Amino acid sequence: MKKLLAVILSVAMLFSVMCVSVFAAESGKDDAEIDSDLIFGSASVSFDKATVKAGEEVTVDLMLKENNFDLTEIKVTFTLPEGVTIVKVENGDLGTAALSNNVVTVASEAVIAESGCIAKVTFKATADGEKAIGIAVNAKAGAEDVLVNGEASAITVTKADDLLIGDVDDDGLSNTTDLALMKLFLAGVGEINEAAADMDGNGDVDTTDLAMLKLKLAGVNQ
Repeated sequence: MKKLLAVILSVAMLFSVMCVSVFAAESGKDDAEIDSDLIFGSASVSFDKATVKAGEEVTVDLMLKENNFDLTEIKVTFTLPEGVTIVKVENGDLGTAALSNNVVTVASEAVIAESGCIAKVTFKATADGEKAIGIAVNAKAGAEDVLVNGEASAITVTKADDLLIGDVDDDGLSNTTDLALMKLFLAGVGEINEAAADMDGNGDVDTTDLAMLKLKLAGVNQ
């Protein structure tokens, strides 16, 4: 029995060393650097799946779960599919949130030592379907890097009710006013119904959609 326990212990220790070595190889650090630079834990960041109609916005709570660190900063990088954008970010319960290039940074004057909502993120989707959203997290506890997992999620985008393609101002008509508004939107001026402006249904509003609307108003490709 003692010999069996000794064998089991040896195998467990060998497995632990192999795991750390693999992580070190992937990150370009040796075992000593991994031990000193990175603190492991079970914390994770995620949000619950949500549903929204095409052209509308949906706000989700970005949650920090199973936190066992005293965090000073959390950076969450979103990988967004075509047709989905982040419109805005608001503070959650555990710090101040800021948005830059699909990266949400949460910081606090005091340490973040508990679990909870770290930010409220508002998405907008223009193309229907299941939209997978990736999450990667970089976190710090003072000067130390800590390992916080990012859990991928998704937004289900349904077709808008009675959507009239080309009716970018939602007045029930598709006309030259919509064409003018789309031109302004592409120049960075004003807001329109992007789902209605997406003439080719590829999830983006661009000059191709503008050209297609011109053809539609001229009686071509209706």
